Amino acid sequence: MTNEHRGNSMKIRTSITFIILTFLVATITPNSQIQAIQSSKPLKNQVALTSKELSTIRNNNFDDATIITIPITITEYLQKENNERSSKIYQFNINESQLVAGKAAALNMTLMTTSSTNFDLFLYNASQQLVASSQSTGKEKILLPSNHSNIWWLEVSIFFGNGGNFSLNIDILLLEPLDQHDAGTIGDASDTFANSRVLPAASSLLRSNGTIDPAFGDDVDVYRFNVKEIPSPDTYVVISLFSPPTGDFDLGLIDGNFKLVDTSTLPESQPDLVVAPIDSTGEWIFFVISFSGIGGPYRFSFEIREPFEQNDGNSGVDAGTNPSKEPFLENDSYVGTIDPIKNDFMDVYQIAVNANAPNNTVHVVLFSDIYQDLDLQLIDPSGNIVIVGSRKNSTIKHVLFQANVTGTWKIVILWNGGGGGNYTISLMFPVLNSNFDTTTNQNSGKMQENVGTSYLSLKGMLIALIVISFVGMLRKKSKSQR
Repeated sequence: MTNEHRGNSMKIRTSITFIILTFLVATITPNSQIQAIQSSKPLKNQVALTSKELSTIRNNNFDDATIITIPITITEYLQKENNERSSKIYQFNINESQLVAGKAAALNMTLMTTSSTNFDLFLYNASQQLVASSQSTGKEKILLPSNHSNIWWLEVSIFFGNGGNFSLNIDILLLEPLDQHDAGTIGDASDTFANSRVLPAASSLLRSNGTIDPAFGDDVDVYRFNVKEIPSPDTYVVISLFSPPTGDFDLGLIDGNFKLVDTSTLPESQPDLVVAPIDSTGEWIFFVISFSGIGGPYRFSFEIREPFEQNDGNSGVDAGTNPSKEPFLENDSYVGTIDPIKNDFMDVYQIAVNANAPNNTVHVVLFSDIYQDLDLQLIDPSGNIVIVGSRKNSTIKHVLFQANVTGTWKIVILWNGGGGGNYTISLMFPVLNSNFDTTTNQNSGKMQENVGTSYLSLKGMLIALIVISFVGMLRKKSKSQR
């Protein structure tokens, strides 16, 4: 199973958990809802495994665990036996001498391997209940506040492969309380309805920050806004969340009838998004809840709005995945729009590229804002992704590639977080003449080799990129000074 499929299965299982919670708490108070959702966290961790994985864990003999003292680095070889899932279990505890007054302890576990075998990590508390896991296809890592237990079992398990060497590091992090400025005000957005942070219920966009600090008891932030009257039928609330690398946070939305209407529970630090129509008056609530990790600062955007107008690439429509709606672009700058309300998470454009030109470089620059994370892909005429621009949390993405095939290439803009909005793409590439049939990628006449003055030289493009990066730095500096 690929990492993507494993992530999707976790999403399905956690969504089922929230569906059950919705049924249980649909008619009770906000405080009870939030408490019920908090109590679901162990359940979410428990169901993060397949039935086969759970059956294997049930057969584990914790009495055979290797007792270790932390901090420690272990290098061992684990062999798969009899086509069954093989594992190694370690037992350790945290001594009082390892703790410091006024600080919280957190477990920091990392597993790395150079073999082709895929290892997973599973952590159990003193009651031998599964409380955290790491099931990626590369480096495995678990960060968890240790105030849940003083005795721990850690399982190293083979997910696929015949076995190999691994290096396991376990140590203790001593944490101090994090500064709290949730939604731009001093203090924590409490986990109770009465002490939640109140936001303006306006059509303007609110972009702000918050902090989750589970090591010191802050594992939920609650925000609310009052809807006094139902706006137009086509008005939605759109909330996006960017978790820090040190925490996996989830997002939920409760309407004016105290009904849980949408959740986002993507694994690890992937961006979360909830969208729902405004169809009831009263106090609406959205909450950020810690699923795993040691917490940290997060960013969110909150907006009540109607769907955006679509004029991608000056086409008058959405540049969707249907080839008939994929605009052809020239050497110029264009504005496009991503809108989660309309399930618009991807825009596709086409360009006719002359790979035989003296300068056959394709250069695309994508501009967006810090609260909308977009990825950029360049696809050749055979449908192969040849280069990707996906610098996380960067407002500027670019691709630079020497075209090796003449024909119709595609530029893909992909949503990777945020509540939607406009972006700008700037293109520089060798354009084909009008004799080229872009539907068949066949030339019906002599290829035009002179790409004209609209196409910059490679040196010129590099200078332009430096200028663009400098402008981006100034924008960030200007924002920080506001």
